[in-house]
Amino acid sequence: SEQLDKEKKKLLGCASKAKKPKGNEKFAAIDAVKMTGYVAPGGQVASVGFSSPKEPLDEAVIACLDGKARGLRLPDPLGKIVKFEYSLGSADDGE
Repeated sequence: SEQLDKEKKKLLGCASKAKKPKGNEKFAAIDAVKMTGYVAPGGQVASVGFSSPKEPLDEAVIACLDGKARGLRLPDPLGKIVKFEYSLGSADDGE
């Protein structure tokens, strides 16, 4: 989505919220995170979730992403609720 590409920098800013891993603890890098959500009429993000294929997610980063994602205004799906998926990784990662 073009609108998400424009907002990506804001979303990636959440990486600064990452906590330092303890011992062998490892968290997913923000560019490994995939966002799945639903856009309601008016372009409001009605719900959003995050996933990573390998490492667990950092709660502080996800809380930041959740807040920013819910504040986005996306193109109005004109009376429908539309699902979207968006990778926070680089645009050339095959998605």
